[in-house]
Amino acid sequence: MKKILFISNIPTPYRNDFYNELGKITDLTVVYEAEGASNQGICFNWDISKVKNYNAIFLKKGDIEENKINFKIIDWLKLKWDCIFVTNYSYRTEMVALLYLKIHHIPYVMEVDGGTIKKENLLKTIIKKILISGAKKYFSPSKQTDEFLEKYGAKEQSIVRYPFTPLIEKQILKNPISKDKKDAIKGKLGIKTEKVIVGVGQLIDRKGWDILLASACDIKADIYIIGEGKLRQRFEMLIKENNLKNVHLVGFLSCEETTQYYQAADIFVLPTRYDVWGLVINEALANGLPVITTQNCIAGKELIKDDKNGYLVSADDEKELYLKINTLLLDEELRKHMCINALNSIKEYTIENMVKVHKKVIYKID
Repeated sequence: MKKILFISNIPTPYRNDFYNELGKITDLTVVYEAEGASNQGICFNWDISKVKNYNAIFLKKGDIEENKINFKIIDWLKLKWDCIFVTNYSYRTEMVALLYLKIHHIPYVMEVDGGTIKKENLLKTIIKKILISGAKKYFSPSKQTDEFLEKYGAKEQSIVRYPFTPLIEKQILKNPISKDKKDAIKGKLGIKTEKVIVGVGQLIDRKGWDILLASACDIKADIYIIGEGKLRQRFEMLIKENNLKNVHLVGFLSCEETTQYYQAADIFVLPTRYDVWGLVINEALANGLPVITTQNCIAGKELIKDDKNGYLVSADDEKELYLKINTLLLDEELRKHMCINALNSIKEYTIENMVKVHKKVIYKID
């Protein structure tokens, strides 16, 4: 078996599933900077017992401190590995790891979840080029991310496309949820309305929930937003002030609980102002939901095709968002058509396929 090192910031449930699967075909060690990031509003139920097929190392207990350097990472880079993967370039500890690998001419792979070219000053561009350039291979989930990597020094021929996903194959439905089963799930969740819209994401400005709330009074469906964040009180006030009895802030739920809401819903909405990917898009499609998201969501741009499995709208455009939601609510045949297309569009985005792509690269690297 090849001896593989992954360097990452914090453990997440979807990455753990990937590492467990990759660990079946490699001798895998994952070095995490810290155990979590609740100090950044990122919360999930992490359980070390879920690590099955790889060695998990934590450089620090508790929350990550992205602006501090943990030089313990160098001790792990000094060991003999067949392949090293670096998954971040913006955290100080991983910056040091990248510089160490470059200085000592140690081959490595850079794997990113997404990337968007933004306006920035010359100094920032130079720093990014120093950090991002020089990898033997680059794992990218999208065309937009390819362009981002090439801007900062990646060669086109060194970029490997991979299906970035949180889903194992069995989590993708074979067929859309029947009306009877949907009604049964609604009953279990205490949902009494005929039409249901679900959104999943932190209650923060970037996710654009205020745009959805602004149009909610005209939407003939109940809206369930799953997630927590610092803007909860603000959104609760907006709901109260505008008498939005059809809007429900559900709070943070486990993956299993969230799936119940996906399967009770008719439409998934993510009105994000910016998402470097947006794994909830994968999850919604896997449960057979038409997706409405924005042009600023990379997963949306990669996976959603207008009139096929959903719609892409302009960020911050309340009217356009409302019109697309209303179109789907009023046209049951269109929704059914999109449900089938949703499942077809996501069926290759499995952790099993993600591992296959990694295996091809790992066993060809010198």
